[in-house]
Amino acid sequence: MKYILRALGLAFGALIYTIGLDVFLVPNHVIDGGVVGISIMMSTITQLPFGLFLVLLNLPFLYLGYKQIGKNFAIATTIAICFLSGWSAVFEPIRQVTEDPFLAAIFGGIIDGLGVGLIIRAGGSLDGTEIVAIIM
Repeated sequence: MKYILRALGLAFGALIYTIGLDVFLVPNHVIDGGVVGISIMMSTITQLPFGLFLVLLNLPFLYLGYKQIGKNFAIATTIAICFLSGWSAVFEPIRQVTEDPFLAAIFGGIIDGLGVGLIIRAGGSLDGTEIVAIIM
């Protein structure tokens, strides 16, 4: 039961994060930081899926998290990254809520922060820079 609740927390956190990212930030050309932001830029340049870059660029950080924090953290982070990748494919065709970059940054940032908080509370992470921050 504990693992099911944890997986649901990771899925829900990734869902909320994806809403902030794909409904507010990305359509308004407001970029997120860290590995997610680099993945967005690489996806835009190459026209390859965002999720591919997200997984590939997070691999070294997953290894670091596995070595420094533990197996459970690495598994939870992998699950959260996979959920983010999947949710992103679902939300990509959805129309943006606002065309004002300032409002998009405010609302997208708040929603992304909520999603990241839920994922960290569930024992995972979404981004390599978050893994480094958790280690420090």
